[in-house]
Amino acid sequence: MPDGLSISIPGSPSARLGKSAGGHWRTRRAAWNNALETGLVLWREALAPYPDHIPWQRVHVEVMQFWCGKPLDRDNLLGRMGAYLDAGQAERIIETRNGPVLRPGAGVFKDDGPDCVQSLTTRYERVRRRAEARVVLTVRRLS
Repeated sequence: MPDGLSISIPGSPSARLGKSAGGHWRTRRAAWNNALETGLVLWREALAPYPDHIPWQRVHVEVMQFWCGKPLDRDNLLGRMGAYLDAGQAERIIETRNGPVLRPGAGVFKDDGPDCVQSLTTRYERVRRRAEARVVLTVRRLS
């Protein structure tokens, strides 16, 4: 079992995922759902070699942007990565106005609350071509 897993998102995350994104909520929700589904696929691929994986209880999260042009500032980068981080959580039941709903998750870690995510860092590296631009989200288990 590895001590860490990573996913790579090509390019830069959609501006519609950011906390300050304008526009109608349905447009932003569609972008969020798309990123969540993409994140689920990427996390499940990362977990495929480890079928007996148990969600980690304490983790460190690192977001690394490989940028070309202009990098995102930290708060926008973290805001845009929220759906991808949510996709790595364990499945859970959430309460809504319409009753309980099962929220899907890949099960890399328990949840994204402060009890589980002990630290969060961002890093940046410049690349020469836009084709090389990406964001790598890494989750490492803490003992």
